[in-house]
Amino acid sequence: MNALTLYSTKSATGQFSSANFPEIDQEITMLKTQVKELRNADQCAAMISYFKDHSIRADLAQSQSLLVDTLLSMDTCRHIEGLFEAGKNNEQFSAGFESYLLKELSL
Repeated sequence: MNALTLYSTKSATGQFSSANFPEIDQEITMLKTQVKELRNADQCAAMISYFKDHSIRADLAQSQSLLVDTLLSMDTCRHIEGLFEAGKNNEQFSAGFESYLLKELSL
């Protein structure tokens, strides 16, 4: 994994706003390009699990083996990982960020 960028998740509202993190949309676009052939109901859950927890549940890893291989071979999604790391102590931010990713990654 690449070195993570440090982020502040403190804002006036405490909520995630994609306007504050333009790098996230660039990584989402790259992800959608990389995984466009792997349409599956559990795909988003597996990607978020990977970026959020640096692991994937065994059941998802088994059902999403092609996606896992793709994620492991990718060079970077350090901004997504960095925001999950930074938001660990800000539940409102983390929930908003995860909802945003689910919406954007749904193919």
